[in-house]
Amino acid sequence: MKKKLLVLALLCGLCCFSAVSPVMAANEWDKEICAKLADEQKKEYGCDETSPEATSVAVEIINIITGVVGVIAVLMIVIGGINYATSSGDPGKTKKAKDTIMYSAIGLVVALMAFALVNFVLGGAF
Repeated sequence: MKKKLLVLALLCGLCCFSAVSPVMAANEWDKEICAKLADEQKKEYGCDETSPEATSVAVEIINIITGVVGVIAVLMIVIGGINYATSSGDPGKTKKAKDTIMYSAIGLVVALMAFALVNFVLGGAF
């Protein structure tokens, strides 16, 4: 079970890091070149394009990660509920299912709090 969770965590991490977009800083040399180009050349050179700020990229990455953690927590709550329903009164299975539900609910609350905190600090409002 631990190996499956580790593989799932690694796959989720790889998916999150593959969604990263590059952040490029503007320099004065590019601005000087863009000022000298004609309108059609500016579009080809990419003078009108703006790169995202580092904080907005960080907010997006953290939101994706907390979203994935939230989905995993909800799935674990469902799995814990199924295990609880199928425990047939066995005290060991019932305790394990209750623990799964409790820890998953705690993880969901932590993910929601992290989402709210990151968006409040870095992004302003939701």
